[in-house]
Amino acid sequence: MTSKLLHPVTMFISGLVLGAIARLLDIHTQDLGNIFSQMAIWILLGTLIAIYSKTAVKAMLSVFLFSAGMLITYYAVAALTDGVYGKSFIIGWTVFAFLSPVMAYLARITPFSSITKMENSLKLIYPAQMFRSMNLTTARLRYGCKI
Repeated sequence: MTSKLLHPVTMFISGLVLGAIARLLDIHTQDLGNIFSQMAIWILLGTLIAIYSKTAVKAMLSVFLFSAGMLITYYAVAALTDGVYGKSFIIGWTVFAFLSPVMAYLARITPFSSITKMENSLKLIYPAQMFRSMNLTTARLRYGCKI
Protein backbone atom coordinates (compact mmCIF):
# COMPACT_ATOMS: atom_id res chain seq x y z
CA MET A 1 0.00 0.00 0.00
CA THR A 2 2.77 2.45 0.93
CA SER A 3 4.66 1.74 -2.30
CA LYS A 4 1.59 2.69 -4.37
CA LEU A 5 0.96 5.76 -2.27
CA LEU A 6 4.58 6.93 -2.51
CA HIS A 7 4.98 6.13 -6.21
CA PRO A 8 6.51 9.10 -8.10
CA VAL A 9 3.45 9.50 -10.35
CA THR A 10 1.17 9.55 -7.30
CA MET A 11 3.43 12.14 -5.67
CA PHE A 12 3.28 14.32 -8.81
CA ILE A 13 -0.53 14.16 -8.82
CA SER A 14 -0.57 14.89 -5.07
CA GLY A 15 1.66 17.91 -5.69
CA LEU A 16 -0.66 19.13 -8.44
CA VAL A 17 -3.70 18.82 -6.17
CA LEU A 18 -2.04 20.36 -3.11
CA GLY A 19 -0.63 23.24 -5.17
CA ALA A 20 -4.12 24.16 -6.37
CA ILE A 21 -5.54 23.76 -2.86
CA ALA A 22 -2.76 25.93 -1.39
CA ARG A 23 -3.48 28.73 -3.88
CA LEU A 24 -7.22 28.56 -3.26
CA LEU A 25 -6.60 28.66 0.49
CA ASP A 26 -4.45 31.78 -0.07
CA ILE A 27 -7.38 33.40 -1.82
CA HIS A 28 -10.27 32.33 0.40
CA THR A 29 -8.85 31.94 3.93
CA GLN A 30 -6.43 33.87 6.05
CA ASP A 31 -5.04 31.31 8.51
CA LEU A 32 -4.84 28.20 6.33
CA GLY A 33 -3.51 30.30 3.47
CA ASN A 34 -0.71 31.54 5.70
CA ILE A 35 0.14 28.03 6.88
CA PHE A 36 0.37 26.59 3.37
CA SER A 37 2.34 29.59 2.09
CA GLN A 38 5.18 28.85 4.50
CA MET A 39 8.09 26.72 3.39
CA ALA A 40 8.05 24.69 6.62
CA ILE A 41 4.92 22.70 5.73
CA TRP A 42 6.37 21.77 2.34
CA ILE A 43 9.68 20.77 3.93
CA LEU A 44 7.77 18.59 6.40
CA LEU A 45 5.80 16.89 3.62
CA GLY A 46 8.94 16.39 1.54
CA THR A 47 10.78 14.94 4.51
CA LEU A 48 7.95 12.50 5.22
CA ILE A 49 7.88 11.44 1.56
CA ALA A 50 11.66 10.92 1.59
CA ILE A 51 11.77 8.99 4.85
CA TYR A 52 8.99 6.59 3.90
CA SER A 53 10.17 5.98 0.31
CA LYS A 54 11.68 2.55 -0.35
CA THR A 55 14.95 3.79 -1.86
CA ALA A 56 16.92 7.02 -1.98
CA VAL A 57 16.39 7.32 -5.75
CA LYS A 58 12.61 6.96 -5.37
CA ALA A 59 12.70 9.49 -2.54
CA MET A 60 14.57 12.01 -4.67
CA LEU A 61 12.28 11.53 -7.66
CA SER A 62 9.07 11.57 -5.61
CA VAL A 63 9.99 14.71 -3.68
CA PHE A 64 11.06 16.55 -6.84
CA LEU A 65 7.87 15.61 -8.69
CA PHE A 66 5.77 16.53 -5.66
CA SER A 67 7.44 19.96 -5.45
CA ALA A 68 7.26 20.55 -9.21
CA GLY A 69 3.59 19.57 -9.32
CA MET A 70 2.83 21.88 -6.42
CA LEU A 71 4.54 24.81 -8.15
CA ILE A 72 2.93 24.20 -11.52
CA THR A 73 -0.63 24.28 -10.25
CA TYR A 74 -0.02 26.96 -7.62
CA TYR A 75 1.17 29.47 -10.21
CA ALA A 76 -1.30 28.25 -12.85
CA VAL A 77 -4.18 28.91 -10.45
CA ALA A 78 -2.57 32.23 -9.51
CA ALA A 79 -2.47 33.22 -13.19
CA LEU A 80 -6.05 32.06 -13.80
CA THR A 81 -7.36 34.01 -10.81
CA ASP A 82 -5.31 37.14 -11.60
CA GLY A 83 -3.43 36.63 -8.37
CA VAL A 84 -0.57 38.78 -7.23
CA TYR A 85 2.79 37.06 -7.12
CA GLY A 86 6.31 38.29 -7.60
CA LYS A 87 9.05 37.03 -9.85
CA SER A 88 11.30 36.59 -6.81
CA PHE A 89 8.79 34.18 -5.26
CA ILE A 90 8.68 32.11 -8.44
CA ILE A 91 12.47 31.98 -8.59
CA GLY A 92 12.76 31.11 -4.89
CA TRP A 93 10.23 28.29 -5.04
CA THR A 94 11.79 26.98 -8.27
CA VAL A 95 15.18 26.84 -6.58
CA PHE A 96 13.48 25.06 -3.68
CA ALA A 97 12.02 22.49 -6.11
CA PHE A 98 15.35 21.87 -7.81
CA LEU A 99 17.15 21.46 -4.47
CA SER A 100 14.46 19.19 -3.04
CA PRO A 101 16.03 15.96 -4.41
CA VAL A 102 19.28 16.77 -2.60
CA MET A 103 17.39 17.37 0.63
CA ALA A 104 15.37 14.18 0.08
CA TYR A 105 18.58 12.22 -0.36
CA LEU A 106 20.03 13.66 2.84
CA ALA A 107 16.84 12.94 4.76
CA ARG A 108 16.75 9.41 3.37
CA ILE A 109 20.33 8.51 4.28
CA THR A 110 20.07 9.83 7.82
CA PRO A 111 20.62 6.78 9.97
CA PHE A 112 17.50 5.79 11.83
CA SER A 113 19.65 4.43 14.63
CA SER A 114 20.66 7.98 15.59
CA ILE A 115 16.98 8.92 15.83
CA THR A 116 16.36 5.92 18.07
CA LYS A 117 19.33 6.86 20.25
CA MET A 118 17.98 10.39 20.57
CA GLU A 119 14.54 9.07 21.55
CA ASN A 120 16.08 6.76 24.17
CA SER A 121 18.12 9.58 25.67
CA LEU A 122 15.00 11.74 25.87
CA LYS A 123 13.23 8.91 27.66
CA LEU A 124 15.99 8.97 30.25
CA ILE A 125 16.09 12.76 30.59
CA TYR A 126 12.34 13.34 30.85
CA PRO A 127 11.69 11.11 33.90
CA ALA A 128 14.73 12.60 35.60
CA GLN A 129 13.32 16.06 34.94
CA MET A 130 9.91 14.97 36.26
CA PHE A 131 11.48 13.53 39.40
CA ARG A 132 13.42 16.76 40.00
CA SER A 133 10.23 18.76 39.49
CA MET A 134 8.34 16.56 41.98
CA ASN A 135 11.09 16.99 44.57
CA LEU A 136 10.99 20.76 44.16
CA THR A 137 7.21 20.78 44.48
CA THR A 138 7.42 18.62 47.64
CA ALA A 139 10.02 20.98 49.13
CA ARG A 140 7.83 23.98 48.37
CA LEU A 141 4.80 22.37 49.98
CA ARG A 142 6.63 20.94 52.97
CA TYR A 143 8.88 23.86 53.86
CA GLY A 144 7.07 26.75 52.22
CA CYS A 145 10.22 27.85 50.49
CA LYS A 146 10.69 29.38 47.09
CA ILE A 147 13.16 27.44 45.04
